[in-house]
Amino acid sequence: MNLSEIGELCADTPRMTVFDPRGLTARTVDFNRENSTDVPDALITRYQYGERGEMQICTDPRFSVSAEENEHGYQNLVSAADLLQRPVHQVSIDSGESLSLLHADGQPEWTTKNPGEGAISQRFTYDRTGRLLSLHSLNATEAILLQTRRYGDGVDNAEEYNCRGQCTEIRNGAGTETFTGFGISGKNKIFSRRFWSVRDRSVDLNHPPEAETRSWISRNDFSASGAVRQLSLSCCESGKERPVYIRRNGYNRRGQLISSNLTDECGRQHALLASADYHANGACQQEMLGNGVTRYYSQEHFTKRLLRISTWRPGGNKKRYPIQDISYQYDPAGNVTERYDLGREDQYFDNLRITAHNQYHYDSCYRLRRAAGREALNGGKNTITPLVSGSQQLVNYQRWYDYDNAGNMTQLRHSAGQNNRTQIFSVSPESNRSLPQPVSPYEVERFFDSFGHLKESNGVRFTRDSLQQLVRADGIRRANGATDYEFYQYDSSGQRCSKLSSRIADGITQARRRETVTYISGMSLCEYDYEGKPQGSHYSLSFPLAGHSTVVCLSEREPEKKEIPVSLIRYNCLDAQGSVALELSAEGDIITQEEYYPFGGTSLFSSRSESEAEYKYHRYSNKERDNLTGLYDYGFRYYAPWLCRWISPDPLGIADGMNAYCMVHNNPATYRDKAGLISGTGAEEFEMRDLQNPSSQRGIAPPVYNTSSALRQSVGDRLRSAGRLLTRPLVSVINGIAGIGRAIRGIAVRIFSALQRFRGAGNGADDLEMQPLLDDEIGDFSGEAETSFISRKANEGDIINNPLVRKPEYMKDEIDNWRFRIDKSVLMDTDGYVNPDDFARLGLTEREINRNQYIAPEEDADYKDHPAFAELKRNLQGIFDSDAETSDSDELTNDTTPLLPDSNNRVTPAAISSLALSASVFMLLWWYQSQHAYNR
Repeated sequence: MNLSEIGELCADTPRMTVFDPRGLTARTVDFNRENSTDVPDALITRYQYGERGEMQICTDPRFSVSAEENEHGYQNLVSAADLLQRPVHQVSIDSGESLSLLHADGQPEWTTKNPGEGAISQRFTYDRTGRLLSLHSLNATEAILLQTRRYGDGVDNAEEYNCRGQCTEIRNGAGTETFTGFGISGKNKIFSRRFWSVRDRSVDLNHPPEAETRSWISRNDFSASGAVRQLSLSCCESGKERPVYIRRNGYNRRGQLISSNLTDECGRQHALLASADYHANGACQQEMLGNGVTRYYSQEHFTKRLLRISTWRPGGNKKRYPIQDISYQYDPAGNVTERYDLGREDQYFDNLRITAHNQYHYDSCYRLRRAAGREALNGGKNTITPLVSGSQQLVNYQRWYDYDNAGNMTQLRHSAGQNNRTQIFSVSPESNRSLPQPVSPYEVERFFDSFGHLKESNGVRFTRDSLQQLVRADGIRRANGATDYEFYQYDSSGQRCSKLSSRIADGITQARRRETVTYISGMSLCEYDYEGKPQGSHYSLSFPLAGHSTVVCLSEREPEKKEIPVSLIRYNCLDAQGSVALELSAEGDIITQEEYYPFGGTSLFSSRSESEAEYKYHRYSNKERDNLTGLYDYGFRYYAPWLCRWISPDPLGIADGMNAYCMVHNNPATYRDKAGLISGTGAEEFEMRDLQNPSSQRGIAPPVYNTSSALRQSVGDRLRSAGRLLTRPLVSVINGIAGIGRAIRGIAVRIFSALQRFRGAGNGADDLEMQPLLDDEIGDFSGEAETSFISRKANEGDIINNPLVRKPEYMKDEIDNWRFRIDKSVLMDTDGYVNPDDFARLGLTEREINRNQYIAPEEDADYKDHPAFAELKRNLQGIFDSDAETSDSDELTNDTTPLLPDSNNRVTPAAISSLALSASVFMLLWWYQSQHAYNR
């Protein structure tokens, strides 16, 4: 979709908010349509409040209809609060009914889910200071002890290790967590964990099983700013401590990661991150991985949206070449509309050109309605796509998505050559629960429990514990009752820390092969056994780096062998959505490449060997996918890509929208969810807050969410954003006044230098020297998709090149730049990158051209004959000659300060006068504001 189509679609579709006399949101009205010719539908969300302003009822647009259509009076959430406006009784159509009894300080004393038959209750006990001591789960016959806590007031050397007031021991269903030693800021420095010897059943701490003989010890060393300088993990067994790894990080003065090294269990050193540079806003601009591969990140100047990710691999003779080059285009609202991967080769199949080009179309509520990309010829038919090695035949695909008024997906249509199919989803008339047909809408509810959790999908049955955590998944069920299953255990923060997979390996003897995975401090340890006899193990270490990259260290050990285990380093190159698109070896070679559908699922997978592909654990959204279930583990919830939604309601209630099952507001190309809680830019904050605050941990205490406060905060954020938008031109003027001298001199020399390089005499510059020019000029030009264009396609014999590309905010209607037509023989050796093939890869063909970008000379005219070129050269020659001997060419090349020219690209007294006038107006406004504030 171009800007004109987006403008026509979104015209006259505002979001309206109705407030009651107390300033509380009573209604929100969204006008939605899929096509610009459709009549917009009014989507009304209703809120009702009590006398003290507490929210009592909220209803989404699906149920905000007339009484005749909503004959049962369904409402998304009905809440009752106590005198302190704290919700104590809630009824949700998605997550069921809950009742809480709270202390005066807000801590829960007793909670129950779905009171009545089959209810699950929890009882909390505290000490005199209000600290949690134990958690019990109550049923009709017994009280199961789920968690106990101890604090450091009475431990030895409590003052020396800063343990007073800190929780020093937690026992739960997975084992015992011990916290020894805290810094002055309260951060834990020594952490140890010992698992129970039982990994295939839930544990009642009233009768705890034996613990494993080994324990895992993690040590952290923090800097003054709180950053982790050193992280180590060791295994202690039989009184002997064996190191597993030591990671050391380096930071700059702003506390940003610039280097990282790893020491493995054999003492070998591995460079994970060689260097990193950052933008002024703190986002990573460039990072060099430990294998010499460099990744560049370009941002839009004002919105800070990611425009480009380019990955360059070192080659012979100091040459470099790109192996990944992803560019993004956005609409004015920030939704991703196009994605190019210029590092992937084009292919041809069935007389069609297959490119790594994804397109996304939205309705006026910014829900994804159509997606286009490419897939393997026979891909996309299965929920779990099998791994494929080597080159594949590819086809273009398109997907259309339909939703109801509540955001539930009702239909998914897939078209890809001969692979056409349609999936209809049945939505329950009583809730937002849905399943694919042939399940009818009236049968959907029986596939969910009373708490809203999916009980079965694709032949796999799910079992949950009293904390509503998924603990068991049963796959193949045989006639004798034996099944293949997986069992999961969780730590005190609700994160999965253990997975046991058990499968029957011999159908005659019923012998089982078990695979036990232990998660701790960035390590995943996988141990195999056959009928109790160890068969070997391997572990992987995963760490985030400075930008959109992670590093994985693999090590494998066979039993009864004493040779030194081999450590393999892999680098995961992520895209803007956090999905692992590229895996690189320690030498910089490509191991795997993977592309995904918008809502998850693999559309294209290739690897250099199938054995290496088996060790790729993190995939879509950089999350682990379980082999038995096909679910992605996000931390607090599991995601089913074939359903395009979560399999359980949001633990935060309606914090991320009325629909508790909806994935990132049905806009997966733009937003992401870090932990299964909330989507968008606040995901990281919610994730850390949930992990650090015991009162909001999953299964311990339901978080109290004040909807009216959140809505008021949302309105305030929008007003502040509008204020920043209105003040941007004024800020640009101030910045121009402050740096006008450097702007005139530096950019003028840079422009002239670019024109000199463009003359066609190839100077043999390698890719490394050209990278700053590519990052700045080409990256900024790619961002100009937000301006209006009319298209002209480059022919084979000419080229579209613009060394005078300016950022959109500095472009005026009277600015003239040029399109040069050069002889074809010159194109092959100009700076090593000026040729038709390269520019096709850079995405500069089929661009729209208007007077803001180019003035076309006479047909077949040489660019040096253009009068504008001679005039510009004459105007800039004096500036260039006066400072040529003292200027630093590298500094000028990297200088991105904009030039403020007139229509002839000259800085005139009129331009300076305009700046002075703008400064005077600003001073007048500032004086008026200060006087007004003083009088008040």
